[in-house]
Amino acid sequence: MSKAKLSVEEAMQRLEEITLKMEEEALPLADMMALYKEGKKLQEQCKKQLDLAEKEILMLDQAESEDEADV
Repeated sequence: MSKAKLSVEEAMQRLEEITLKMEEEALPLADMMALYKEGKKLQEQCKKQLDLAEKEILMLDQAESEDEADV
């Protein structure tokens, strides 16, 4: 995995690849652990990005509601 921050869509795609690889292949424990760690980091990254998007949406909705109340 690249050190650059992936988009949510890219991270989700990589998580899917990791899941399939872990389910289908008999990997050595060290490889499984490396995939698991990568998956956890991607999951955390996705959660942070989605949480930020949710907060932004809530702020926009609140601002819109306040604008409508001023009319």
